[in-house]
Amino acid sequence: MSKHTPGPWIFSSGAVDDSNGLSLLKSARSFDRTNYRDLHLAAAAPELLEACKAAEQALADCQRERWVGARNRKGDPTLLRVKSSRELIRAAIAKAENGEP
Repeated sequence: MSKHTPGPWIFSSGAVDDSNGLSLLKSARSFDRTNYRDLHLAAAAPELLEACKAAEQALADCQRERWVGARNRKGDPTLLRVKSSRELIRAAIAKAENGEP
């Protein structure tokens, strides 16, 4: 697992800076064409990664509890949604941490 610069990351003047004010990302576009939403999203990356990890763990707990309570009913729609959500979240975490989809 690769280590990223710890958050919080801060959107500031067309760039994303770390908490010490060092630039992590700058827009490569001309200043008048910068999509600040992209930089806001990048600035939220550390918090989004932590949220994904917490959600994946919560869904794992729910899946385990529901599975036991449902006495292993196959095709339970809630279990299928939880499983699908966990797969999406695990893929996003892997992409963030390892660059793998």
